[in-house]
Amino acid sequence: MEQGKARIEDIVEKTSHNVADIYRISQRGYIRKGYFADLVLIAKDEWTITNSDVIGKCGWTPYDGKKLHNKVELTMVNGNVAYENGTINDCHGKLLNFKR
Repeated sequence: MEQGKARIEDIVEKTSHNVADIYRISQRGYIRKGYFADLVLIAKDEWTITNSDVIGKCGWTPYDGKKLHNKVELTMVNGNVAYENGTINDCHGKLLNFKR
């Protein structure tokens, strides 16, 4: 592992597993049978972000011109494709169930 670089396993643990565990969110945070499929597919693809890449009302980013080494290709919410290669699909989330 390069110094200052996070392993993908550590990122998944900190952003998915730990969040679901700490907040006791039922059926989230892991890829398991019976769990909701909330997934992000990231490609190792060097690219330069530009204002035209912004999907939002402001139309600009402070990262314009910055070279990145990974790119989100697909996002799934509850097993439905919410985002794919620059296109946002009509996808509705579900209420989270907290085990408290």
